Amino acid sequence: MTTIVSQIEDVENNIRGCENELDMIDRSLRLKKMSDGERDELVNKQKQLKEEIKEHEKFLGTLRKENRKSMAVSVAILVLFVLGYLLICS
Repeated sequence: MTTIVSQIEDVENNIRGCENELDMIDRSLRLKKMSDGERDELVNKQKQLKEEIKEHEKFLGTLRKENRKSMAVSVAILVLFVLGYLLICS
């Protein structure tokens, strides 16, 4: 079972990979001479990567929200234990 933190790291790495590939495509579109077919293929790949990045960012937002919830529950449990300890010891 993977943790939320490791899932966040995986998604961030996927976003970075897509962004790197997108940069390479942008550079190729600007600098290389190519046929219309090749250019269209790169433009389509560029659109796909942008959509993939949007999906990853949406999922990343969901994971971060879930991580905040988990952290809030952990803090609440810790506070309850501290309060219980203080009540027992007083």
